[in-house]
Amino acid sequence: MAKTTKPPEASTGRRVRGGHVDNVTGAVVWTKDSIEKIGTVLDGWTNVLTGLGSRSRDKRTGMAFQGAPRITHQKELLDELYHGDYLVGRIVDLLPQEMYREWIDLTVGGEDGNDPEVASMMLQEMDSLGAQKAFADAEAWARLFGGAVILLGVDDGDKDPREPLNLDGIKSLDWLTVLSRFELEPHEFYENPLEEKFGLPRTYRINSLSDVRSGAAAIANDVGSVIHESRLIRFDGVRTSRRKRRENRGWSDSVLERYIQIIRDFQGASGGVMHLLTDFSQAVFKIKGLAKALAADKDGLVLKRLQMLDIARSMVRAIPLDADAEEFTREGAAVAGMSDLYDRMMMLVSAATGYPVTLLFGRSPAGENATGESDIRLFYDFVSSRQETEARPRLEYLLEVMFSAKDGPTRGQQPDSWNFEWVPLFQESSKEQTETRKLIAEADKIYIENGVVSADEVAESRYGGDTYSPETMLDVEAREQQALIEATAEATSPINVVSEENRNDAPNIRAVLDDDSGCSVCAYSAGSICTRFKFVYDDGGVCDDWLKPGLEPVKLKKKPRRDAKGLKLSGSRRRGRNY
Repeated sequence: MAKTTKPPEASTGRRVRGGHVDNVTGAVVWTKDSIEKIGTVLDGWTNVLTGLGSRSRDKRTGMAFQGAPRITHQKELLDELYHGDYLVGRIVDLLPQEMYREWIDLTVGGEDGNDPEVASMMLQEMDSLGAQKAFADAEAWARLFGGAVILLGVDDGDKDPREPLNLDGIKSLDWLTVLSRFELEPHEFYENPLEEKFGLPRTYRINSLSDVRSGAAAIANDVGSVIHESRLIRFDGVRTSRRKRRENRGWSDSVLERYIQIIRDFQGASGGVMHLLTDFSQAVFKIKGLAKALAADKDGLVLKRLQMLDIARSMVRAIPLDADAEEFTREGAAVAGMSDLYDRMMMLVSAATGYPVTLLFGRSPAGENATGESDIRLFYDFVSSRQETEARPRLEYLLEVMFSAKDGPTRGQQPDSWNFEWVPLFQESSKEQTETRKLIAEADKIYIENGVVSADEVAESRYGGDTYSPETMLDVEAREQQALIEATAEATSPINVVSEENRNDAPNIRAVLDDDSGCSVCAYSAGSICTRFKFVYDDGGVCDDWLKPGLEPVKLKKKPRRDAKGLKLSGSRRRGRNY
């Protein structure tokens, strides 16, 4: 084996037959005709003995990628494929179906924390708009045709939809309409390379209003059905280069552009299998001297005999034969290995599309201890990534428009905070849920017995919401109230106040005062609790529980409360902790 780089006769500065030598690099620049005549790979491994790399002897060199006719622009073909081929429909629909199957959990926060009522009203408003179905439909049409949009039926007081959407002026969001890329086309583009949306459409022109609801009257007449991109939510097909986007007039490629060849091969193989099954068992009549009889049969008696045998077989399920001269048999087609071949074809389609065989073809996992769960989990991980990278920005924009609507649940007021999470796609079985709850209950028992959490906190965390939750929330406010109650109860017990000098002479000493009549243990703050001895200071700096008969009131110094680092504290903060 040898790596061919530069022929021995080629030296810098001279011309060679079929090309010339570059004066700078010394490499031979060959013409196309000379390469075909030489018949050898000029930049690769060759072997003169075996013919490796030789165009005349190495079959690999005859392979070349040839682009198939593009189908992204063929609207009618794509439409017929989707509605007429089950595999095409499955490939197009499966990903959108899984992406939006479980939908979202919405959290809306206000000044007082989470506001589940507003969140519930927003989800109900989304249901009334048909947002879940609209997103799934738009995703499906984008995959099939290479692009789609959701037209937002907003009333923002602007009669010209060519202008950007005025979020502050939105009165209502009345409807959502899904349009495929063939129902509208880019009209103007962002042409400044320094703009964020460079190369993307600025406005779109609707080709037909036949599928748009009559409520979109503001889009209609005088403006030529041109709509600003901010009034749409755009969906794309597969990732497409900028050059291909220009060929598609601003849209992506259809997903079928990559899969059409493998779909054709699979359906061809399936048709061949079905054709073979129709001739799986062939009836054979053996008649002695049949060839001579047919040659001499001028009246067609032999054919009539065969017809009578076939009729008798159909009528009485029996065949009368001449024992000496006739024989009837069935010849079966050889189908050994066909099921394995068909399985390999399904795996090839699965590999091309990225869908598990169990989901794409509805086939049960094969093999010992096979469940298909790992394949499905990997696919759901892929779906989750698509939800975050593709679907989340679109859904966030829709929610922003809904929050801005004056007739919406928030009356046009944007909440202090809001967020949504995708409901998990992989749902546990009843048995798995029971086992998981058992493990959590055992852990809760250990935490309660060791005083980490209280039984009330566990009960509220698990069953205080609409559904069971494995998350544990600490009630910090309740814990502080309980600590105050315990401190007050302990402070009411008899306590003697003594000075440093007579501390050893007094019984039941609970605290010692320093020379300046201040507490030597904790810093003073009116209304706070002593960190060590659990008495309560009043506003005057005197502990009422320490006033005993025969003793003078003790004035305590008003020292600021400080943390472990010595920093001054302004007050206690209360917030829940999530384990």
